[in-house]
Amino acid sequence: MKKAIYVIEDDPISQIMIKTLLNQAGVEGSIFENYQSALNKIREDKMINTLPLAIFSDFMLPDGDGLDFLNQLRQLIPSEKLPFYFITGVQKEMIEPFVEKHQYSAIISKPLHKDELNVIIASLTK
Repeated sequence: MKKAIYVIEDDPISQIMIKTLLNQAGVEGSIFENYQSALNKIREDKMINTLPLAIFSDFMLPDGDGLDFLNQLRQLIPSEKLPFYFITGVQKEMIEPFVEKHQYSAIISKPLHKDELNVIIASLTK
């Protein structure tokens, strides 16, 4: 079974770009349009002891923000077991004060850049 990265993103163009890059790297990209559906899947995964390689989550989601999602996720899974990357169209400097005390791996800026995503994906699949 192919390892997966879960992508919580409501923008169709970002979904396509991330999923394409993941597939090119041999990683399954599982797309979720809101964080509740992703949390439900992660709960199922935890029960059968199979977690994704990482989470890529948009900061602004239809059912809340990425920080709400991260806080709920960390109640289930510690950071060392599941890397978390914020994806945002907002400048990193504006978001960092809100997320600095939380356990996340990095902030990825939109528009998404293929080279940046490839570096992250490669580091996760070593």
